[in-house]
Amino acid sequence: MPITLVTVLELNRGFISYLNAQPVVGVVDRYKCIKNQKVPPLTIAQADKGKTFTVDSGSVIVLNLAENPSTGYIWEIEKTDPDVIEFQNSTFYSSPTYGRTGVGGKRIFTFKAKATGVVRLKLKEWQSWQGDRSTDQRFDVTLQIK
Repeated sequence: MPITLVTVLELNRGFISYLNAQPVVGVVDRYKCIKNQKVPPLTIAQADKGKTFTVDSGSVIVLNLAENPSTGYIWEIEKTDPDVIEFQNSTFYSSPTYGRTGVGGKRIFTFKAKATGVVRLKLKEWQSWQGDRSTDQRFDVTLQIK
C-alpha cells in the first residue's frame, strides 16, 4: 500500500505534514455504492514520552520531535525491532522564521507496523561525533502491534 507524505507551509503556523494511507475500498450496499475509508496514522508527539500505543499491523506511525541541528544535536534511532516496525523516513523541517540563523524545527520519523509484536522504540538527541557522553535527551515509547 503506497504511503504519501504531503508537507504544507501554512502562514503563522509553520510546516504541517499530512500522512495519508491509500483509501480502503469496500462495497456498502447491493447497488455497489463504494465507500472510501482512510486509515489515519498514529501520530506521536514529544509529550508522549514513555507512553504505550496499540496499532494494527500495516499502520503508519509518525513521530514528531523538536530539533535544532544548527547546534549539532540531532535525533537518531537508538533501539527498535526492524522485524516488528519498519523505518520509512526521517526528515527535518525548519521553522518558517525566515532570515534567522540557527532556528530549530521538527524532526519527523515515519515507520510502518509490519508484524505482530511489542517493540520499545528509543531515540536519542546527541552530537554523534562526540559519542554517548554528548546525549542531551532521550525519547521512548512502547508500540504494541496487533
